[in-house]
Amino acid sequence: MNSSRNYFTWDIPLWPCQLHKLQYLSLAHNNLYGVIPPCFSNISLMRADSIDTSYAEDMLKIPIMVNIKGTSLEFTSSLQYLFSVGLSSNTLEGQISKGLTRLARLENLNLSQNKLIGKIASDIGNLRYLEPLDLSNNKLSGEIPPRISNLDFLSHMNFSFDNLFGLIPSSNHLSTVEDQSVYRSNNGLCGAPLMKICSGDDEDESNEGDFVVNWFYSGLGLGFAMALMGFCNILHVNQSWRISYFQTVDRIIKKLLIGRLIIMLWFKRALKFQLCK
Repeated sequence: MNSSRNYFTWDIPLWPCQLHKLQYLSLAHNNLYGVIPPCFSNISLMRADSIDTSYAEDMLKIPIMVNIKGTSLEFTSSLQYLFSVGLSSNTLEGQISKGLTRLARLENLNLSQNKLIGKIASDIGNLRYLEPLDLSNNKLSGEIPPRISNLDFLSHMNFSFDNLFGLIPSSNHLSTVEDQSVYRSNNGLCGAPLMKICSGDDEDESNEGDFVVNWFYSGLGLGFAMALMGFCNILHVNQSWRISYFQTVDRIIKKLLIGRLIIMLWFKRALKFQLCK
C-alpha cells in the first residue's frame, strides 16, 4: 500500500490496522499528525515468524518504488518478500509505538523527519529481521538501547539530528560501524566511532592510573623496608660480616672527612691568595 507524497492532512489513519495481510505500507511525505496507533500490531502478516506468500503469486505485479537506505529501489515480483513501514516526512508525535515494535517480521522501518519524542524502546531489539532503520530528524532522547546490537541483519541505521545521549552500543556487528554521520547532531552521544570519549571512561582511566601509581610507590617503600630489615638481620646474626661492614663504613667516613678538610684548606688558600693581590 503506497500512499506517499499526497496531500493528506489528518490524524494518521487506523485503516491499516484492519489489513491483516498488509506487508508494505508507505504514508511518507504527507502532512499526517498525531501518534502512531498501537493497533498496527494487528497486521498479523508482519508479526508471523513463518510467512506464506503463496496468496500473492496471482496478484497483479505493479512496480513500486521503495525508499531503502536513502535510495529509491523498484520492486515488482520480489515485493512479496518485503515487509516495510515508511512513515517519514510527516509531523507525527508521541513515542515510537509498541504497535511497530511488535511487528517481528518487519525488514524496513523509516520514521525519520517527524516530531517523535521519548526514548527508543528496547523492544526494537525484537525486530530481528530489520535491515534499514531510520529514526533521524526527530526529538528522540535517552540512550540508544544496547539490544539494537542484537539485530544481526541491520545493515543501515540513522540516528542523526535527535537528542540522544550516552554510550553508543558497540557489541557484535555494531563494532564495525565507522560512519560518524549516523550519529550526527546528538551532542550527548559518546564512544566509537565518535571521537568524543565518555566521561566515565576518562574517570575510569584516571582512577586506574592512580591505582597503579599508588601501588608502585607502596611496593617500592615496602620493598626498601624489607631489604633494610633483611640486611640488618644478616649483620646481627653474622659477627664477621658485622665487623667488616662497620670497618668499611668507618673507612668511608674518614675518607669523606679528609676530603672535606682538603677542600676547605684549598678554599682558604685561594681566598688568602686573592686578598694578597
